[in-house]
Amino acid sequence: DTNTYFRFNANDSIELRTNGSQRFLANNSGVFVTGTLDVSTDITARRIQVEDYYRETVVAASTGTSVVLNVNSGSVYTFTPTADYSVDFSNFPTGATQAAAFTLVVDNNGTAREATWPGSGETDAIYWAESVEPPSSAGIDIYNFVVIAGQIYGSLSIRNAGHAS
Repeated sequence: DTNTYFRFNANDSIELRTNGSQRFLANNSGVFVTGTLDVSTDITARRIQVEDYYRETVVAASTGTSVVLNVNSGSVYTFTPTADYSVDFSNFPTGATQAAAFTLVVDNNGTAREATWPGSGETDAIYWAESVEPPSSAGIDIYNFVVIAGQIYGSLSIRNAGHAS
């Protein structure tokens, strides 16, 4: 390939060319990508992307009798069951050094509902606080989950919000 190469085109400067065109230039003035994007613009764009990644994102799950939470989709999930319901998880991190944290807000809409959670032997089994699966209510229940190396740990942080006991 004769039209793809690195070169030192001037003092304190390095350039990458592909297909005979400059794709990357680093010099005393900054870094330029494809000849038009300088490092300050690039860093600003990337900072916005990073902020969006870490910002809490609400993922509105549908209503119904089951929900599968794609852990990669956001950090706060909402679900309004129409009857007793089941919850499952997908795409959660499984690597030894990987982790995730997310919240599930269940709005039972004034009617007591029973929840079925992933259990022993399932890949998305939950280790509950106090080793006890929490009871659901007629109100809004807020569950917090932490996944560490593929293991899901859960707790009920708020039970029956918005409704009298």
